[in-house]
Amino acid sequence: MKVIASLKVKEYYSKIEEKVKEALRIANEARQKGYDRFDYVETTPVSDLADRAETLVGPKGVAKRYRELMEKTEGKNRRIRVIFQIFREIIEQEWCKIPDEEKRV
Repeated sequence: MKVIASLKVKEYYSKIEEKVKEALRIANEARQKGYDRFDYVETTPVSDLADRAETLVGPKGVAKRYRELMEKTEGKNRRIRVIFQIFREIIEQEWCKIPDEEKRV
């Protein structure tokens, strides 16, 4: 994902990313000791809520499609209109194929 920001802001986010990676490394080491249900950290870092939604709910490609629509949609209630556009596209299987209608809904 292309980020448009000043060098100072990019450095800030880069530092955050480094700290997240280090925390994840430490958490995975701790999990491997066997005290928890899983021997790995179940969640994965994501860059934004669109990625998180795709990771948790799916379908694959929804984050990319969300960003595409957000770039070309303007005005009031933009997010809501984009989300409903994505719902329609999923239901009508425009860019993802989910044969089971119940799962698609």
